Amino acid sequence: MRVLVFIMVAVATWSCQSQEKQKQENMDPKAFSQAIAEDKNAVVVDVRTDREVAGGMIKGAVHMDINSPDFRDRAAKLQKDKTYYVYCLSGGRSASAASYFKEIGIENVVNLDGGIRGWQNSGLPLVKPQDTK
Repeated sequence: MRVLVFIMVAVATWSCQSQEKQKQENMDPKAFSQAIAEDKNAVVVDVRTDREVAGGMIKGAVHMDINSPDFRDRAAKLQKDKTYYVYCLSGGRSASAASYFKEIGIENVVNLDGGIRGWQNSGLPLVKPQDTK
């Protein structure tokens, strides 16, 4: 009986840990900003359209339009050992992108809660696309 209880507890623990690893992390704009500033492994990914990006983006962000035909090819080339901080306009597309990154084996993915709108509403700065380097 003890062995059966032990096995059941072990399976339940493993299941919860597996589900936890599957979750993407969401961060509010202030925490997201602080994390990208402090994380030496950070890669910031903007998944909005060209038109949206033209209005400004987070400094240092890489533009990978999630609606572009080459999005999956570009995502497949991402280094798996980096932490990807993903954002879009309001958080929906970036949540999808973050989920896809997880599917292809990228473990460290953070989604900007509220997207670039939340970022701007928090008073955080944007740069023009040519100034992101």
